[in-house]
Amino acid sequence: MDIYVPANARDANAPVALFIHGGVWAAGEKWQFSPLGENLAREGIVACVATYSLYPAADAIQMWDEVSRAISWTMDNIKDYGGDARRISLVGHSAGAQLCARALLQRSGVKNVHSRTNKRAWHNDDRMPNKFIGLAGVYDVGYHYEYEDSRGVAIVSTMGRAMNGPENFDVCSPARLMPRRACTASPTPGPIELEGDRIATMAGFSRRAANGATSTEEFRFPPTILMAGCADVTVPWYESADFHWKLQDAAIPSRLLLYLKQGHTEFVLDWDSKARSEDSLPPYSRDFLRVLKH
Repeated sequence: MDIYVPANARDANAPVALFIHGGVWAAGEKWQFSPLGENLAREGIVACVATYSLYPAADAIQMWDEVSRAISWTMDNIKDYGGDARRISLVGHSAGAQLCARALLQRSGVKNVHSRTNKRAWHNDDRMPNKFIGLAGVYDVGYHYEYEDSRGVAIVSTMGRAMNGPENFDVCSPARLMPRRACTASPTPGPIELEGDRIATMAGFSRRAANGATSTEEFRFPPTILMAGCADVTVPWYESADFHWKLQDAAIPSRLLLYLKQGHTEFVLDWDSKARSEDSLPPYSRDFLRVLKH
């Protein structure tokens, strides 16, 4: 884990972003996201950029167990870097969003599927971060596999193999594991009037889900903000929309933010190393900073 510390964080309880990268479960390095970490630190946010074992050395089940361990480490140690353990936002991009959401479900008590590669006992910690932010994420593996197949890339994608085959798609899919619970009025997570609300509202995602509860059991999952680009052809925006409704059905506070012209990677790679004022950033970056600081 690389940790980017604001200049004044040692004397303050700064907000914290624990970032988990994507890369089709088989690629990605911490250094690729150093501009993101540096920019967040300049904005007063302690940025933890973590990595995990990649396919084929590890399957996705081992990966999300490692993410769960990273969450606990951050909660236990971030005060040493000036961060506030009560203000941790878990941030996942693309495949990293799937791993984050599945790690949170593991922490909520959802039983794990057998791992082909993990040799350790499952990590056991039910503490939750303050919020989860999913960026252009995969939340239903079977749903995304159908999309990959329609593009002719499913056979070369490592996703299905990282899940140990189609028979495990459902148990690896956060969207498939959310219970349907009685929906009660809950505050919308994040600050008011974010720029991504406009397109989401036009598309009808500002309303609450219908109350169709089938479970009364207690279920824990942090308030969630999902951000997606309407120009994304790698993981289309409607996969985030589908997960938004699943969270609503589970009575989890959820908010969907959509950006008309954004593709897949801009959320995490469109950060240069030069200091820029917040007003000069694109809308999705401004929203991201506001959510992290809230």
